[in-house]
Amino acid sequence: MISRTTLIRRTLYSKNFFSGCLSSSNSSGGFGKRDATLYPVYTHFLSKSILEHLQNEKSDWVRSHGLQYGLNLNSNGTFVLRFPPSNGQRETGHIWTSYDSSKKQHWISLYKNGSMYRHLIKDNINSENMPASAVSDRIKTCVEEVIKTVDSAGEI
Repeated sequence: MISRTTLIRRTLYSKNFFSGCLSSSNSSGGFGKRDATLYPVYTHFLSKSILEHLQNEKSDWVRSHGLQYGLNLNSNGTFVLRFPPSNGQRETGHIWTSYDSSKKQHWISLYKNGSMYRHLIKDNINSENMPASAVSDRIKTCVEEVIKTVDSAGEI
C-alpha cells in the first residue's frame, strides 16, 4: 500500500534536479527564494513517477529548459513545472499533472505558446487491473510526448 504522505528529501533528488523547490505554494511563480526546509508532502504515485522519470532519464532536457527551478507540489498530490521567464514574459509555459475525479482519469498537460496539450496517463475505470509495468510504460510514453511537443515547438 502506498503511503498518503511521502517525505521529500534532497537525497531523493541525488542529481540536485529539483533541489530547493519543495514549496507547495510559491507566490513568485516558482522562481523566487527557495525554502530548503524538509516537510511531509503528499505526492500521488503517478506524479511522483513522472518526476522521477524526468529526474533519472531526462535531467539534461529538464536543465536545458530551466525546469529544475520551477517545481510546485500541490496539496492534492499533483505538480506544476514552470518554464523560466523569457524575453520579459513572466508566464512562458508549464507542465502539470491533474486528476479528473468525475471520469477517474489522470492527465499530464502542457501549456506553451498559447496552446494546451493533454496526454492521458491512466483511466482508472478502464484500467483498474493494469500491471505496474504497463503504468510505467505509459508514464514514459506520456513524458516523451510532452518532450517531443516542447522540442517541436522550439525554445520557449
